[in-house]
Parts: sequence; structure tokens; C-alpha cells
Amino acid sequence: MEIGYWISREHWGNGYATEAAKTLLENGKQNLQLERFIALIQPANIASQHVAKK
Repeated sequence: MEIGYWISREHWGNGYATEAAKTLLENGKQNLQLERFIALIQPANIASQHVAKK
């Protein structure tokens, strides 16, 4: 299952991406019984890479 989100630039740095990713991950595990997730991230997007590692 792919996890994805889009946060407008004016809201970057507020933790919204981390919160969205955690919520999507928990929902996939609890409600869909999924165990594997992916995130497709542009190589230059270091902030999104950090969110995915969390």
C-alpha cells in the first residue's frame, strides 16, 4: 500500500506530514490489516524522506 499526502508550502514545517503519515499507517494496519507500505519520494525531497523514516 502506498502512503501519500500533499501539504501546501505555507504549512511546511508544522508536523502535518508526519501526523498524516502516522495516521495513514495506523489506519492501514488496524482497519485494512496491511503489513507493508511504500512511499514514493522525489530524491531531492529530504524532508519527506525524514518523514518516511519516522
